[in-house]
Amino acid sequence: APPPASSAAPAAPSASAAPPAPALERAVSKRGGKHVPASPLAKAIAREAGLEDLSAIAGTGPEGRVIADDVREFLAARPAVAAAQGAEAGAHPTAMAMGGAAGDHAYADVPVSQMRSVIARRLLESKQTIPHYYLTMDCEVDALMKLRQSVNASMAASPSGGKVSLNDFVIKASSLACREVPECNGEWREDAIRLHRNVHVGVA
Repeated sequence: APPPASSAAPAAPSASAAPPAPALERAVSKRGGKHVPASPLAKAIAREAGLEDLSAIAGTGPEGRVIADDVREFLAARPAVAAAQGAEAGAHPTAMAMGGAAGDHAYADVPVSQMRSVIARRLLESKQTIPHYYLTMDCEVDALMKLRQSVNASMAASPSGGKVSLNDFVIKASSLACREVPECNGEWREDAIRLHRNVHVGVA
């Protein structure tokens, strides 16, 4: 009898598909399971300082948004980070790109940090996208100068010390004016004007 036909060789097991590469997930700061809103400048400052999680920072911006000053205050409370930032701020640039012909047109390009680059870009964006108007007026500040002198004398006698400048009074007056005239503290939102209940004055 003819030998039984050999059974077909079992098919080689197909190579198992390579496991999909893990999806790149962007780290999102959360507070109580929710996204922590933060301004681009605040994120840039935190990122440069090596701070990825913003959940420990209490936001003082609109609707609890974390702003640049919140991050700076948080970092200042961390001695190691504050010391590192102070050392960086006091260091002179190590590299300069020299260019131009000798004489009046010679120049030097000083490298800037990522933080300074972001600040410059945001200031330019603010100037280009936010309507600006300028008001000039003369004010008699004799009484204000006397008040400043009195306040500084009181602060000098206190254990904490310190003093206030004219800018401090101008900022305070500006914030009070925004409270009295809420329309000055508004924001254009395409379909509405949002009037903020809180006042945040920035000085650059």
